[in-house]
Amino acid sequence: MNRLFYLTCQLLAFCCFGFMSLQAQSDYTLDLFTSDTWAHSITPDTEGNLWAAQPGTGNDDGRISIITPDGAQYPFMVGLPSAVTPVGDVAGPWRVFVLPGDQVAIIMGEGSSAYSASVLWVSTAGFTPGDPPLTIADIDNQVSFAALVTGAGFENNNPYSAVWDSNGDLYVVDAGANSILKYDTMSGEQSIFATFPGIPNPTPVGGPFIDPVPTDILLAPDGSGFWVSTLTGFPFLPGLSGIYHIDWAGNISLVHGGLSQITDIDLDADGNIIATQFGSFDLNIFNFVPDSGNIIAIEPDGTVHYMLDSLTSPTGIALLGSDTYIASLFTGNVYRLQESGTLPVELLQFSGRATDHANLLQWATASETNCQLFELSRSTDGVSFEHLAKIAASGNSNSPRSYTYADDKAQKAGTYYYRLSQTDFDGNTRHLSTISLRRGDHANSVQIGQYGTTVWVSTDQAQPYRSL
Repeated sequence: MNRLFYLTCQLLAFCCFGFMSLQAQSDYTLDLFTSDTWAHSITPDTEGNLWAAQPGTGNDDGRISIITPDGAQYPFMVGLPSAVTPVGDVAGPWRVFVLPGDQVAIIMGEGSSAYSASVLWVSTAGFTPGDPPLTIADIDNQVSFAALVTGAGFENNNPYSAVWDSNGDLYVVDAGANSILKYDTMSGEQSIFATFPGIPNPTPVGGPFIDPVPTDILLAPDGSGFWVSTLTGFPFLPGLSGIYHIDWAGNISLVHGGLSQITDIDLDADGNIIATQFGSFDLNIFNFVPDSGNIIAIEPDGTVHYMLDSLTSPTGIALLGSDTYIASLFTGNVYRLQESGTLPVELLQFSGRATDHANLLQWATASETNCQLFELSRSTDGVSFEHLAKIAASGNSNSPRSYTYADDKAQKAGTYYYRLSQTDFDGNTRHLSTISLRRGDHANSVQIGQYGTTVWVSTDQAQPYRSL
């Protein structure tokens, strides 16, 4: 148990947002930066390169590669341990960190090799992309946590990510022990710094507790400790993942909840947490929903908004200059996400309310450029959306336009999620906003809407929305 589930799965996901923190995404473009990397994670350096950690196929073929700014790929180190675990996962190098002093640190996942479940330090001095790659013979230093983790009674030891504090001490995310491990670089002492408790399983599917698997760790900008992202084990329920704060005493508290299967996080220049959400598991097909991964940004006040959705199993993210790079171990590609300058639609508001016979959806635009149509999609779990309707847009307009659609198929009581997208005449589609509303037994219920960057709520159809 406690193993990273998605290495045995085929693909993908969506996310389940909290009701009060939805905001329309900005306009982004995505292009293929480089292919056939099979990178699990990517890390930028100061020269504009991306360092890719490639777990391999289970035949001791793990490697670290350098991807230059033109997208060319050069192996830096080959022949790293890569093995198929007893449950069918492939484990190898999960991450690489570029350190001062011409060094990199490689986080090795579980395995039977003497170099598995360890942090490896390797010198980069004198290496130029295109030189013959290094091998395990070039490892300068190694720290293994196997004795610590197994001695504490944990079944698995799977180092997965790491961060260094201002004293140079190392904190390692262990996705096998669901813990944060500490290595004091001065004394060499190792300790278990914090352990995530199991989450009670609210369903009859699976065991009584769900594993909260830590996936990445960052230093909190205010110096108060760490931010740690998690994904969850079977049955992979949406909304149970989150970003936690761990203080210097090892106390764990939830900072941002209601997220789903976070695989990586980074911090941008504005203090926003940029996160990859891997995918949503569908018990009906017993797999992950295709093309349901996404990238989200979490602002310091907790507001969550989309950067991009409909991705195939994103596993890694890196911020380099003004661009965001996304790695997918399962497609083998690295993509580049760039923010566009002009929005084809300036959305004023998107809201919904339950009436006696339908869920009434309304939205308005301040301007439209080359806009062919709007598309509405509906979900009852905030994860898997189905097509609902296409509505003709105004094409080109510099004056406000209003739209209404009645979903008369939504008759059952419960929470409904609605996603509004826009397609231009060139065939490009962009997600604009997602809202939710609660339909009660008698249609009087909580409705949630968005006006610009403000989220609104109403508890009575006869009353106007009020700002939160």
